[in-house]
Amino acid sequence: MGSDVQGETHNAFLLGHAELAHHNQYWYSARTIQKLAQELQECGASSIAFLSTPSVYFSLPKGELRSKSWLFDYDDQWAQEPNFAK
Repeated sequence: MGSDVQGETHNAFLLGHAELAHHNQYWYSARTIQKLAQELQECGASSIAFLSTPSVYFSLPKGELRSKSWLFDYDDQWAQEPNFAK
């Protein structure tokens, strides 16, 4: 995640995935995603269940915490993710 000149935070997930109204998908803002991902990494959790929050799940760096966490979501576009469950 980076910042532009005006201080707005960008997020790779948000740039690559549009919200789908037919799935009632509404993503957090880039700043909220960044803060949630940061807090989750710093809290000492060993695994996390992400319930309909792919924006936060995919914003965690690939590593031990993400590999031991699960994404539960209705949208099959995440089905290729090893830790996806519908």
